[in-house]
Amino acid sequence: MTIAEKIRNFREQRSWSQRELAKRSELASGTLSHLETGKFRGDLDTHQKLARALGITLGELYRGVEGLDLENGSTPISPSSEAVETFRYNEKAQAILLATQVLQKPFLPQLLRLQPGGQTHREQNRLGCEKWVFVLQGVIEIQIGEQSHRLEPYGSIFFKASEPHQLTNSGASIAECITVTSPVEV
Repeated sequence: MTIAEKIRNFREQRSWSQRELAKRSELASGTLSHLETGKFRGDLDTHQKLARALGITLGELYRGVEGLDLENGSTPISPSSEAVETFRYNEKAQAILLATQVLQKPFLPQLLRLQPGGQTHREQNRLGCEKWVFVLQGVIEIQIGEQSHRLEPYGSIFFKASEPHQLTNSGASIAECITVTSPVEV
């Protein structure tokens, strides 16, 4: 079963329209439509909003989804592996999970790829959550609260992810960075 089928099944079990679930989860109706048709897989934040709106845990949403094994041991991933999960923030920003079974891990490692002008949405994790960012290529501006930080290749920053933060590619070429968030929020 795909994540799209799981979302649609949970919504239909409650006899809700897409518009109703979108409203309850504070997502755009178009985003939910793309999620349910499989055009877009969403990201961890989107999945958390849907799970809360549906009154289920993230584990219940992920249970039985192809490529996710939450019950058994580790699953190695490679660049060609179907187990690799990619989440799109928008057309210019995507995150690739660098681990499987993220709910069983103490941290969430991701490769963030930003096109020129691309940016993540403004995130704010719960109190006690921390994030580390390491730039592989390009130039990334990180807004943390009221402060802005410019990172170039091999630059890194560690910060309290409970502060509102957003990453933006301020350069003319693709930017990539590794982000590690701990703990994984469910």
